[in-house]
Amino acid sequence: MPVEFNANRVEFYPSDDYAYALYTDRVIAVLSTWHEKEIASINDCIEVYECKRTIETHSHLFPESQLKALLQCSRILFSCACKKAASLLDSMGLEGLYDSIELQYCDRFWGFIAISELYKSIDDQALVTLLGKNPHAFGYVVRQEPIVKAFDFQITEAFKENPRYAAELIIGCFGSNRSDDNAIVLPKSLTSEVIDRVMLAYLDGGDANLNYVRVLEKWPRAAHNIYNPSPVVRVNAKKASSRLTTELFKNGSSVSVSHGLGVVISPEQKPCKGIFIENGNYTLSYSAEWLAEFTDSGTVLNNFIHVFDFVNSFGLLMAPANKHEEGSIFEILGMHARDEYPQSSSFNMRNMQVMAIVLSYRRFLLGIGTRLEEAIEWFFNDYIEDEFGIAGFSISLPTEETSLFDKCKSIGPEIERVSKAFQVYVEHGKVDGDYFRYTRIKQFKSLPSLLQKKYAVEGERLSQYGQALFSNQSVLAHCSSYRDSDSFFAAITAHQVTTSDYHERYGVFLEDLVDKGFISIRDGCIIEATLKMKLLQRVWQYGALPMYRLTKEYETIVDELVSDNCLQFCESLFTPDEADYMDFMFNDASFSNSMAIRNKYDHADGSVINLNSQETEQDYCYLLALLIFLVLKINEELSVYTGKGGIEDFVDWPLVDEDMLNEAISCLPKVKSEL
Repeated sequence: MPVEFNANRVEFYPSDDYAYALYTDRVIAVLSTWHEKEIASINDCIEVYECKRTIETHSHLFPESQLKALLQCSRILFSCACKKAASLLDSMGLEGLYDSIELQYCDRFWGFIAISELYKSIDDQALVTLLGKNPHAFGYVVRQEPIVKAFDFQITEAFKENPRYAAELIIGCFGSNRSDDNAIVLPKSLTSEVIDRVMLAYLDGGDANLNYVRVLEKWPRAAHNIYNPSPVVRVNAKKASSRLTTELFKNGSSVSVSHGLGVVISPEQKPCKGIFIENGNYTLSYSAEWLAEFTDSGTVLNNFIHVFDFVNSFGLLMAPANKHEEGSIFEILGMHARDEYPQSSSFNMRNMQVMAIVLSYRRFLLGIGTRLEEAIEWFFNDYIEDEFGIAGFSISLPTEETSLFDKCKSIGPEIERVSKAFQVYVEHGKVDGDYFRYTRIKQFKSLPSLLQKKYAVEGERLSQYGQALFSNQSVLAHCSSYRDSDSFFAAITAHQVTTSDYHERYGVFLEDLVDKGFISIRDGCIIEATLKMKLLQRVWQYGALPMYRLTKEYETIVDELVSDNCLQFCESLFTPDEADYMDFMFNDASFSNSMAIRNKYDHADGSVINLNSQETEQDYCYLLALLIFLVLKINEELSVYTGKGGIEDFVDWPLVDEDMLNEAISCLPKVKSEL
């Protein structure tokens, strides 16, 4: 095993790593004082190479007067190091040589072996023996293409003999959210069939890690060019994931926090909506009297806006996930599959809410003699033409007598039909059915918009400033006086924060934010968020700003943010977050962990046991919800584009149960508002 860590040794770092200048003095000392006799161990050999890499890459760190001589010394010493390493290998053998390296050089040892071509003197069996005793070295060896090519068969055999290390290396490098296709090179003899056997041995070995198993189960399409697990591997991974999850939570072996969500349509409640919270369980309540009184198709659909809150106050769909909604710590915990949809606890609650509302409202309407599906059909078959003068939209939803399973099978094509109709209308100015067969809807983000600069969405530099302004990991997030705030934005909008609340070393950061127009300093010390910062925060939190809802003043500020590359314009029916959500729910074209409900029924992804099971009913309600989202987005777009549509004043009816709302608020954790 390698010996202890030596912090004094030089390590090369690239320019994008702030440690790249850490060893400048040591590099000068080694290159200016060492001679061949000072190179006595393999660690000395590696350090010489690290010095050579550092001075050749970061020459600006070194005095110009010494640079030429130091570069010459680095080449001479490297030649001496290669000779010494060959001598050490001959006398100590590969295993002895590896056991003598210091910990900080475990990975750099193999880089030196490759660049010095010392691998050409290594015996085949010696490498197999070394890897058998040190399987943690797999990841270092396969980063060196010359070594992999020279020992192709031997490395493959070592992988087969150590399935745990091999499987987790392949999964981590190619299938996870930390993937880098260029990080390692797999031997050519390590075919997909061989990797399948390695994965099966790993799943059956008794020490499989649930994080890696879940990634294998949801293997991303983007990694298929490197490895595409066989159906046997996928099925076994799914079973192993279920087994390991059960073992994790049995016998109180872990602590979890759960939240329940219920939906009640109450005959006693007068206001349209209310909420009750108890012990972390949320119950959304709606007035049966209101819902029964107004059942015309227009009001049924408007209820999803004004009563059920399927859109927020900015007109954006409330269900989609946003990558910034969970704290930074949650983003790095565990391992997730590459191209995975960000399923936070907040998102899961909202998505459950969508299904529960559609399920409850659909059942309620059936109980009073009408159907939710009739309202959707009315919108596409009648309203669009009557209100906007646009002919050609059509939809045909299943009858109530149809089984739930067959309802799910038939609704997918109808979602595609109305999506195609909208795309054809945008592209050709009318819904011409002849274009349908040539129109493909693979992803919802491809649906265009009739509106120019419809949304302002995240630009290239939003992350740079967003991390400083809105992240809980920002150096400005927790000032000395207000440590309860979870971001810089939260602190300065909820409290009267001053420049003196921050250490003087942060002054340069604050000055930069003032120069960029994100904050202002009032009375010489009080830090305040500008409108520019507040607009940026909305995009950070909600994913987009609908430009057609902004005033001229706001539009001017957004234009500045676009010029700064913090934001960019998007001209699609859906925002990027909304489109991702629709794809996640509908198909598997975008995400490795998609629910892909359309595929589940249209592609025969399972046996049929119960045509009207509870799971099938829930899937049907999710598909109806996707149609409702299409109704809401298309209706708003056509209304803005044509200036027609919209609803009359809301019926004089109490909207919110204030008593119930106040009681619910009293049950919530006491937190300070950010706005």
